[in-house]
Amino acid sequence: MFGKPKYIFVLLAFFFVEGAAYEFNKRLASVASEGNAAEVARTADHMFWFNDAIGRLFGGVLAYLLVSKINTYFFLMIYSFISAIGHIILFMVISLNIDGSVLVMSATFFISLGAGAFWVLVAEIIIDDGGIRNFGLNWGCAVFFNLLGIFFFDFLAFFISFKVAMGYAYLITGFLIPLFVILAWSFDNRDNRHGSA
Repeated sequence: MFGKPKYIFVLLAFFFVEGAAYEFNKRLASVASEGNAAEVARTADHMFWFNDAIGRLFGGVLAYLLVSKINTYFFLMIYSFISAIGHIILFMVISLNIDGSVLVMSATFFISLGAGAFWVLVAEIIIDDGGIRNFGLNWGCAVFFNLLGIFFFDFLAFFISFKVAMGYAYLITGFLIPLFVILAWSFDNRDNRHGSA
């Protein structure tokens, strides 16, 4: 299953979405203070986990109800753009020094909503395309790749000590996530035209 390009691109998107989201949550207090919004750090942390749960709930339920009519990759693309908006806002707070509680809360809202939805949508893609019989192995590989993303962003933040470069890392991530999902969707459409899943 993971030898096909569409799954490699889904895993790369999962890698960047979850890695960047959890590194952002870890650095949330410092990001809020950089944005002159230290007073919202605690609220933003609670909002992160609430939106993560909402993304998992609504992303999964919506895709489950409409999976027979609309391709799951479409929902993954929607949530990848939602996550990208959060990363671009985060870039503005960290690197461009645009201050404000609203921007910190907005970045938290979009990044966590996208990260939560990815958990459910990637699992649904694995079940739809790989079948329930191989779900354990395939999902285990996806979660392992997700954890590699978390470690990658943790090391990236450790080695990049100045905030401007970390802001650019989030900006690049914001552009890579939708790109990987669009590529995965295009390969899925190509596979569906040729009759293989």
